[in-house]
Amino acid sequence: MEKPKRRYDIDWLRVLLIFSVFLYHSAHFFVPWDWHVKDEAVSRGFTIFMEFFMMWMLLTIFIVSGASIRFSLGIQKPGRFVRGKVTRLFVPLVFGIFILSPRLNTAILYSRYSPHYSYQRNTVENVVHYDTWPCVFRPLGDIGYGKARG
Repeated sequence: MEKPKRRYDIDWLRVLLIFSVFLYHSAHFFVPWDWHVKDEAVSRGFTIFMEFFMMWMLLTIFIVSGASIRFSLGIQKPGRFVRGKVTRLFVPLVFGIFILSPRLNTAILYSRYSPHYSYQRNTVENVVHYDTWPCVFRPLGDIGYGKARG
């Protein structure tokens, strides 16, 4: 049986979609609806961009991901596929949970309660403090983010 050729069109769609996710989240600073950290300036251009992206971006990501999985399962067994995904995604998941999430929570609190909130001192406290861990790992639910948002 001949090995299937790599689909570079799918690879480039994935690259463009990930870049669009970056742009989408960066534009949240300048739209009129609520976001964690906001700028005082509101951009009509970013608002139109965001409304357009919200209609199709997530659906397109799921379609491209499904096509990638289908092609990948065509050349390897499901167990090997799952092991490979878990191996590659576990380190970024742990990094996000213990490094990025506490810093995001600190940035939210800093932006809302500045100048009475020390960003650097409280980032360290948020890393070790149970309240700022993502709610998946806390039996009491979304306590930390509820405090930060509200």
